[in-house]
Amino acid sequence: MTTQSSNDSYQQARANSGRALRLRDYLTYYLSVSVFGIGALATNAYFWLFSLLPSCKGHEAASRRTIHKLMRLWMWFLDIAGAMKVDWADMHRMDEMKGCIIVANHPNLLDICWILAASPDVVCMFKSEINKNSFLNASARMAGYISNDSGMDGLHLAVDKLQKGAILVVFPEGTRTHTPPLGKLKQGFALIAKLAQAPIQPLYIQSYTKSFTKGAFFSCSPMPIHFKLGFGEQVRPPHDKPARQLASDVEELMRKDIETLLNLP
Repeated sequence: MTTQSSNDSYQQARANSGRALRLRDYLTYYLSVSVFGIGALATNAYFWLFSLLPSCKGHEAASRRTIHKLMRLWMWFLDIAGAMKVDWADMHRMDEMKGCIIVANHPNLLDICWILAASPDVVCMFKSEINKNSFLNASARMAGYISNDSGMDGLHLAVDKLQKGAILVVFPEGTRTHTPPLGKLKQGFALIAKLAQAPIQPLYIQSYTKSFTKGAFFSCSPMPIHFKLGFGEQVRPPHDKPARQLASDVEELMRKDIETLLNLP
């Protein structure tokens, strides 16, 4: 994974995204998808079998470390294969994010992969549909990730994990971005932040590709696909501000900052 910013390589990748597809693009892309699918299914099967053991409880941190290492391995494979390049100059700041809520836009399915590869302390809020996904459901349960349909129990669980030093990652649009660079934010993250008195850390993500996006998962793009990520200004939740207003303020901040921080046109 590339962790140093490179505007030249990013602009080159943006220009590259419009060229005609080559045979190598198809081979690289579908090989990457196949490796991800096989790896996710095998990992999920492992966690499902492990969950049947009486002693499986209390292993959330170990499960998250396993997923973190597998994500780093897959990122290394994508880099070597020439499938992906990631510019995240301030990725080292993840070490400072324990007890924080990372709020990110969600242009691509792979967004969470970069974040999971950056720290073993990440706990995700995930869509309830993943509970029925045979590639991901057991892995999510064993790692202690939180379904977005778990109501107040899920909110209190998120608060508890934050207070124990986890990094909570939320995509508050509720799905992958329909209207780039940012859709309407739901307010659940703001309520969690107020309950836990946890800082809110915006994370901005951009890529020029249709691959892995909403409604175009299997659409091949010119390789390599280039991603750029960057942290914004951290927000501390005021005691006297309602969650709805806090969510609105964070959305306004993100809309203002995202184009500047990612150097978008």
